[in-house]
Amino acid sequence: MEKVISRQDEWHSTGLFTPAKLRLAVDELVNSNTDLQPESKTCQGSPASSHVPTIKAPDRRPNPLVDSNPRITNQIYQTTEQLKICTDAKYFGVVACGASLSDEGLARAVADSCNHILIGDYCEAADANGLKLLQQVGAAVMAFLKVCNLAGRVTNWQFENLAASIVQCRVLGYYRDHSRGRLHDGVYGSRMTGLGVHRHIDVAAFHGVMTASLGTGMVVEEGQYERIVEAVVFINDFVDIRGDTLRKQRENVILRGLRGDLCRYLDRSIGECLDVVADVIEEKSRISENFTPIEEDFLSPGTFSSADEYAANPRFLELQEELRGVLFSAVASLEPSTYTPIPQPSQPQRTRQSLDFTRVISIPKIRLIFYLKNWITECAPYLDKFDEARHFGVHIPILAQGSPALFYAILAFSARQTERKACLDKAYDSLELYQESIRLLAPCLQAKDPNVLVTVCILAVMELMSVSPRDWRRHVEGCAALFESFNVTGLSGGHLQAVFWCYARMELCGAIISNGAESTVLPLDKWVPGVPANSAEEKETRIRDLFCDQGRVSPDMHANWAVYLCAKTCDLSSRRTRFLELGEISSDPRPFPEQWNRLWDELHYWLDQRPPAMLPIKTTGMGSGQIFPEILFAHWAAISGNQLYHAACIMMLDMRPIERCPGLVPASKPGNLINAIQPLYIADY
Repeated sequence: MEKVISRQDEWHSTGLFTPAKLRLAVDELVNSNTDLQPESKTCQGSPASSHVPTIKAPDRRPNPLVDSNPRITNQIYQTTEQLKICTDAKYFGVVACGASLSDEGLARAVADSCNHILIGDYCEAADANGLKLLQQVGAAVMAFLKVCNLAGRVTNWQFENLAASIVQCRVLGYYRDHSRGRLHDGVYGSRMTGLGVHRHIDVAAFHGVMTASLGTGMVVEEGQYERIVEAVVFINDFVDIRGDTLRKQRENVILRGLRGDLCRYLDRSIGECLDVVADVIEEKSRISENFTPIEEDFLSPGTFSSADEYAANPRFLELQEELRGVLFSAVASLEPSTYTPIPQPSQPQRTRQSLDFTRVISIPKIRLIFYLKNWITECAPYLDKFDEARHFGVHIPILAQGSPALFYAILAFSARQTERKACLDKAYDSLELYQESIRLLAPCLQAKDPNVLVTVCILAVMELMSVSPRDWRRHVEGCAALFESFNVTGLSGGHLQAVFWCYARMELCGAIISNGAESTVLPLDKWVPGVPANSAEEKETRIRDLFCDQGRVSPDMHANWAVYLCAKTCDLSSRRTRFLELGEISSDPRPFPEQWNRLWDELHYWLDQRPPAMLPIKTTGMGSGQIFPEILFAHWAAISGNQLYHAACIMMLDMRPIERCPGLVPASKPGNLINAIQPLYIADY
């Protein structure tokens, strides 16, 4: 030790690795192997009076090269828990702690460090060959992590704690004895938690937090980390007791290494754990209350740009133009057709198709699986908010089994949502998946498959996550051309009808943001099937009856009718603006007051014909300083549908000002907040 200290300049003695702390580490090693403690009493009484026979601790030294034999493991550990304590187990930190977003090589290196912890935690001692092998693996791991540290991928704090955890595991872990009660305050172990008794779980928790940090780019302050791990340590004690109680073993660190009564310990520990967790939650709440992303003035969708560095990425811009070119080239070569829904077979098909994860080799399969799961649980519900059948969440993933272009569009959408949600500025998984989907799209367009509309619509929504709201119109033009070419409308039925209304809501956002300057890209007469009529009034009545009949069957269609009426309001506003400012003659020869009154009557007809699912289940007054009433709806589509009704009414009153229209406070469903912005934005709130 003195030789090492004398050469401290060679190993850069800063942070954890200082001569004083090295001496403390030696003291810790000595103190941790002294002071044997007799067996303690537990809630079940003294060991002598217990009905549980004395069980000698089995030799828990697994072969580091292979998995333990399940038959032997289950014989020794008679429990319902299936635990592999060697090769597979070393990846627990990677799988469970967020490393699916991290670089695979870096995550595996961190996982190998976790493996040291696990072997130290589940064996009493390692033999000479095992230690030698672990030392070789550890040396390679630390060399790689040091390179990552020098390259800036791993911070100094992260690297020092990784090295410290390996020192702790090798010096203390392999030779620890749970029956030794007095453990000296640690330097390389308990320094991370400040606890007087060291636990291996605090080091394992550090690996998990660090891996998640590497994967997401989010930084956890050291003080916050200590509080998190403190709660984790307590919880781990309870888990250990549960597992060892099932095994009827008494080698547990608490059962054998604790002085006094176990019940008192648990009572105190549970209280401390709850206090710690409550403090952490309260701290996070204070941070949330004090955090204001946009100060003072509310920025409307038209003035606020959600574009980030991703939107300015040259490759992203190039791919947008490539997709645009592919779509318009395909539309030019396609002959207009009428979409006919394919009848569903009476018996389910037996042939199963599998998803192809191999086309993008630079992204680990485990991360692609995460993106697929994230699509189903996080992304699809936003697109399905007007659809009880949940086509995007249920039917579209099944359809993707036979369409690689659609499958990679789903993954690209999910990856982009993940990147934006976690504020990952330097993550480009979505870009690679976006590129692959575009590459696979051309053959689908040549095959004239209407399902290509699903892929194109999803890619359009994915683009809108990064670009400025002012550019939304440009990103739906390709979709509009395809919908018109395939003659798919809002009443086509099946999953393409659901895709159409997803597209229609994008169209509506762009029209609202234009403030009357532009109408929808896809003409409104293409939103519904052609109906024979002798006059504009008769045509409007027939379309109204179509929506009304569909709305009685499905509340979703009544909400989609609100989308149509709101888009119709935007179209009326655009034609009026162009006539007043540019002198353009409207395509509708009827006087403007007549058109306005007809549309106003349609809006009120929509309100009067709402099915029960579209009605509020509770409405409060506007007292106590409330500007708007509080209206509670049970159906998702009812929330957004009624919001769109109010948005249309506000625009109508703005074209012909009368009196202020009552507003609507939406429920807390995240997807409904999107439409909640529209009436407030239009009303200048």
